Amino acid sequence: RHEVPLPLNLEMAATEEMLAIALKVKPHAVCLVPEKREELTTEGGLNAAALESSLTPYVKKLHSSGIRVSLFVNPDHDQLQASRRIGAQTVEIHTGTYCHLLGKARHEELARISESSMLARALGLDV
Repeated sequence: RHEVPLPLNLEMAATEEMLAIALKVKPHAVCLVPEKREELTTEGGLNAAALESSLTPYVKKLHSSGIRVSLFVNPDHDQLQASRRIGAQTVEIHTGTYCHLLGKARHEELARISESSMLARALGLDV
């Protein structure tokens, strides 16, 4: 972190191991993502609504060290509302579904992403 003159963002799974690293390194921000060891990249957003009770204290620990927290979530109202309740300051919206669609379905997914972005902003979340 001391070698990087710009804000450092750590993308990480919400594990105890990664929490220890984040609290030691103290990046400017972290983005919590779903992650399995065999994945090169995530295939969907974090299920913030289902993980709310475990993510809330996790996010509080990051905040207490001055770390800004983002959640990588699907463009879904329940996920955005849970992100706010958990204490995230920012959401990153998964757009993978949009990337794989064509025609009318692609336009509908873009509208869902746009609507979700507006809801996130109304909830006080950066997008």
